Amino acid sequence: MTQTVPATAVLGPGKTGLTIGVTVLNIDGTEYAAFSASGVAETSVAGTYRKASGVTVPDAGGYLVWGESGTDYAEATVDPKPAYAGTEMDLVDAPNATAITAIQSGLSTYDGSDTSGVTTLLSRLTATRAGYLDNLSAGAVALQSTLSTVASNVSTILGRIIGTIASGTHEPQSGDSYARLGAPAGASIAADIAAISAGTGLTAQQTRDAMTLAPSAGTPAAGSIDDLLGDILEDTGTTLPGLMAAELSNTSDSTASGAITRTRGNTWTINATIGAITGYTSLWFTVKHDKDDADSDAILQIKLNSSGSDDD
Repeated sequence: MTQTVPATAVLGPGKTGLTIGVTVLNIDGTEYAAFSASGVAETSVAGTYRKASGVTVPDAGGYLVWGESGTDYAEATVDPKPAYAGTEMDLVDAPNATAITAIQSGLSTYDGSDTSGVTTLLSRLTATRAGYLDNLSAGAVALQSTLSTVASNVSTILGRIIGTIASGTHEPQSGDSYARLGAPAGASIAADIAAISAGTGLTAQQTRDAMTLAPSAGTPAAGSIDDLLGDILEDTGTTLPGLMAAELSNTSDSTASGAITRTRGNTWTINATIGAITGYTSLWFTVKHDKDDADSDAILQIKLNSSGSDDD
């Protein structure tokens, strides 16, 4: 049986003015109708061709191959004709017969009278092996029982914990009531602070004595910080300036020959034998912290003018 389908091929603008025909193939690719250009004409759209009255193809479907004689340009698929109720289909001569045969050949050819397979299965299913299946079931039942017991125990424990917390009379361990580790019952940080403020702990006097400080009034204790500070202040504020003044006001000669007259003040005169030095205007005796210091930075300078010089 056959069906007639519309046949139009869009080959594109590059395929205009050609003698185009169509070849019909079966679903398996074999030729159903040879190449024919009869009734095929180019439409108003350049490169588009249509066969008047359509093309006849098998009900099972197939392919339309468009082109010139000996040259193929395009191929289109034709679907099988739908089956309608009451319509008979030729499953023998139609191309689908090959597919149907393949399906039939793949169907089971088991012979119901042959029970060898069942016999083999029964021989292998011994009582021991059947027991394995029972053990699988028994294990699952035992596990379920254990889980139920665990769930019950957990529920009991939670109930006891919640009940204890709800009925507890203890004071929450937070804030001022947080007890110190090792402290007696009732002790807290707030209580410790209050005790210090009230003087029940170390007093200010005890704290000073513990630091070897002198009492708040009176003579500093020997070895205390106040005593040591007093010694330092006395040395630097009283004794040391006195010693410095005494040193400056009480000088003595220390030269082996000749004498240096030392006078406290800005002007110093030193008598010294310096040997035969001639050709000078003035000689300077300079004392510096460092030899690289400028003369203007000297801590002591003594000037000796030559005879008859008025160099200042």
